[in-house]
Amino acid sequence: MPAPSDTEIAVQRVLDRIQTAWREGRPEEMMPLLSPDITFVFPGFSMRLSGRERLIESYRDFLAGSRLRSYREERRSIEGGQSAALAEIAFDMIYARAGSEWRSHGLAFWRTMQELTEEPVSKAS
Repeated sequence: MPAPSDTEIAVQRVLDRIQTAWREGRPEEMMPLLSPDITFVFPGFSMRLSGRERLIESYRDFLAGSRLRSYREERRSIEGGQSAALAEIAFDMIYARAGSEWRSHGLAFWRTMQELTEEPVSKAS
């Protein structure tokens, strides 16, 4: 279901801030935008990073060893409701590392849930 316009606008703003922070070399600015328990899953489920600090450190490492040549979003869509949203970003990126240029092309997904609570359910006697 398409996200309500206010949800879509809010998610767009957060995604813009995240993208700007890492692309301009300031990944620490992503800190307040990410859950402390965020999990980043690599393509093919080959690896995962758990935790906001580890994710931000991975961006620092990338930026320290690479030079971003170009980054382009081909498509961005947001679906959801008042308490949850999923953003899909199709991107194309070229970067230089260790004397070679690399192209990264694919999809990134961001999911957020808001006002979510979990509590144990007591068993009825």
